[in-house]
Formats: sequence, C-alpha cells, structure tokens
Amino acid sequence: MKRIVIFAVAAIALSACANPEMAQYASNQCQAVGVTEKDPNYAACTKAMLMLKREDQLRWAYQKMKPMVPYDRMIPHADVNIY
Repeated sequence: MKRIVIFAVAAIALSACANPEMAQYASNQCQAVGVTEKDPNYAACTKAMLMLKREDQLRWAYQKMKPMVPYDRMIPHADVNIY
C-alpha cells in the first residue's frame, strides 16, 4: 500500500511539471510577485501560476475557434424559399 501511495504521488508530481518551459514560466511569475523558492507558499504559487497559464491557453483557443461558428445560424438556409 505504501508503495502505491509513493508511486501515485510521484506520478502526480511528474505530470504537474512535465513541461520545463511551463515550470520556468511559473517560477518566473512567482518571483515577479515576490515569492521566492524558499518561501513556504512557493509550491502553491507555482501551481496557481500554472493553472492560470493553462486557463489563458484555453481561453485563447476558445476565442480563436469562435469565428468558425456562424453568427446568424439562418445564413446557410437563406437560399431556401418557404411557400
């Protein structure tokens, strides 16, 4: 049981910072607001910054995909005549 818990914690830790570029971004953002690596809140800050970055990426992807949906859904049926 103890090995399973250790393995699970290690897997979660590796998946959280799998991308070194994202980890560096989070570290830089935390240091920019005054949270250093020796600060007890450093782990929480990096996690928050990673989540914020992912949220920004999702928002950007959503905004980029919005124009693909027609604004007026009746435009494709404009050529249909109703008698």
